Amino acid sequence: VSETLEIPYTVSPPPATPVASVTQQPTCDVMGTIEVTAPVGTFMYSIDGSNFQPGTTFTGVAPGTYTVTVRDDATGCTSVGTPLTVNPEPTPPVAPTATVTVQPTCSDMTGTIVVTAPIGGTFEYSIDGTTYQPGTTFAGNAPGMYTVTVRNTTTMCVSDGVSVTVNPVPAAPTAPTATATMQPTCDVPTGTITITTPTGNNFEYSIDGTVYQP
Repeated sequence: VSETLEIPYTVSPPPATPVASVTQQPTCDVMGTIEVTAPVGTFMYSIDGSNFQPGTTFTGVAPGTYTVTVRDDATGCTSVGTPLTVNPEPTPPVAPTATVTVQPTCSDMTGTIVVTAPIGGTFEYSIDGTTYQPGTTFAGNAPGMYTVTVRNTTTMCVSDGVSVTVNPVPAAPTAPTATATMQPTCDVPTGTITITTPTGNNFEYSIDGTVYQP
């Protein structure tokens, strides 16, 4: 007579399929974040099926497709995976087109910088990389080099910079050398003033500070 020996054993069920989401999609400044919200406890978690960690948060995740799994180290069982997608990084704006439309003069010692592209309601502009404004015109800038950048207010991505230069304030002409070459006489009651330096086609002269002549 044959006998059957029955040996009882328990089959451990795998952990529940994880509930997980991408809580932070990539921006121009940070990579993605994946968060597991269930099951929680004495489990290990993975987003690639190979590397497991006790924490439920995965930061610095590059764009791509991931499968989130949970492992119970007490039983060695691993859950069914939950697929998630981390989006590509946003594209920054194109480098701006900008010029110094007004250079300093002796009467106005500042320059004006104007951005002509890209233009739109989702853009802000900066000439120092720190302070941004919606307007494309920057007036009252001291002489020097500026780096113009554009920021997308939706993604907060910043373009490459473009350098523009506000010229130094022009130097004033040297003080003139002038003499009264003719004094009034009884016949001619007026005098004549003659300037001998500086001279040139780009100079005008005045004896009252208001009316100038070549």
